[in-house]
Amino acid sequence: MSYLSDTKLDFLTQKCSLYVQRNITQGGVITIRHKGEEVYQNCFGRMTGEPDSPAMPYNAIFPLASISKTITATAIMILVEDGELDLGFTVPGYFPGACHESWNQITLGSLLTHSCGITGDGIWETVKTAWELENPGKDIRNEPLSREEYLRRGLKAPRLIAVDKAMSYLGFGYDVLAMIVEKVSGISFDDFTRQRIFMPLGMADTNIIVPDECVPRVVRRTPPAGEAEDYYSSSSSLKRVNGNGAAYSTSGDMAVFAQMILNGGIYKNTRLLSSTSVRMMTSNRIPGVSAIYGDEFFKEASWGFGFNRRGYKCDHEGILQTGKTFNHGGAGGVLMVADFDYDLAFTIFNVPLGGNIRPLCNNIIFTAIEGVPAYE
Repeated sequence: MSYLSDTKLDFLTQKCSLYVQRNITQGGVITIRHKGEEVYQNCFGRMTGEPDSPAMPYNAIFPLASISKTITATAIMILVEDGELDLGFTVPGYFPGACHESWNQITLGSLLTHSCGITGDGIWETVKTAWELENPGKDIRNEPLSREEYLRRGLKAPRLIAVDKAMSYLGFGYDVLAMIVEKVSGISFDDFTRQRIFMPLGMADTNIIVPDECVPRVVRRTPPAGEAEDYYSSSSSLKRVNGNGAAYSTSGDMAVFAQMILNGGIYKNTRLLSSTSVRMMTSNRIPGVSAIYGDEFFKEASWGFGFNRRGYKCDHEGILQTGKTFNHGGAGGVLMVADFDYDLAFTIFNVPLGGNIRPLCNNIIFTAIEGVPAYE
């Protein structure tokens, strides 16, 4: 029977303090759950980039960035279970006359697995070119578009390759999915996620639009050179709505979310999803499909309907994960991981400075597992 080594967990605590001393990270929070219970929590470093900053509290609120996509995927699967949509439905059915003709083969499922044949660069070039033709002499970077306008223009981007033939990570696809949630449910994405996901799971500190009373608990970073404010804690970021990267949460709340998925869709006495939906979200739904992510190439993308299924690929989230690990990271220093074999779920939330502690902490956590065979 597996258990977590106290010695290794103490070592993790010491290493986090050392990472702060080395200026690798400003600070962060790590939460570990094992066999359904929270067994470890560690707050380290500072809440802000200022010298007189308060210490990092356990209930500090972090931008989830791309981990938000797992919330969007959950919202979509809830509507599938409600009998309101299917992952085989195509996108143009929800945006009549608004899509490029090549979108006729793009399904909701292919958006979830980033295998729709559209690239992020393709979306941006389509939006930028059309906008600049209508606004000669102006720079689109100085004229932020509304969510609706960006979506309307982005849907005109042509599909470059066949659906489900390659994975190209596409945040825009999750913005489209969030808009579909609104169209089908009849309420805002913020309201839907709060009513159907966060409240049922008791995730009181998780929001798409951060309430004013929670803003003081949002971590602050030192703004980049030449910038007046930190992007992630700016008022515009705290109030924006999309399905790609707009959510904010605590390490503890997202550990609960990961636990729900690990439990097969249930947490305590609340069933959010069926075990069938969870299986599809966390298993490889595009077998044999390769992936390009930045300058990385993966022969096997191994992606589910919302989650990265580790499989046998070697990525940047830590080598010591098993083939049955599922995870999702986010820009800005956040990572959520769970493993079916070890009944383990954890979150590593931090503010990076001079390096990336996520894979380092991930590896220490997996080495803390004792009482399991050293073979598959």
